[in-house]
Amino acid sequence: MRPAPSIAIGAFGTLAYNCRSFREQCMAIYESEHTQFMREWLAKHPQEIEEQRKGRALWWDKPQDVVAQARLDQSKVPVKPYYYDINH
Repeated sequence: MRPAPSIAIGAFGTLAYNCRSFREQCMAIYESEHTQFMREWLAKHPQEIEEQRKGRALWWDKPQDVVAQARLDQSKVPVKPYYYDINH
């Protein structure tokens, strides 16, 4: 169980919260309307989960070529700290 948020009276009578525990506690409870909609929609349309996987594989999950990446890393040219400074 998480500790309850601590509240203190700060300077000029303002309230100060222990933001980390308060934020964690609130975010564990909160779920946006969009997230709720997507959970419900995917529950009603389970075939779309496979379509999502196919789309991800098409655009993001690409095989990596280690040799080509090593060549790219070796061919990098160092950049000046400030491009327009002629003294460096």
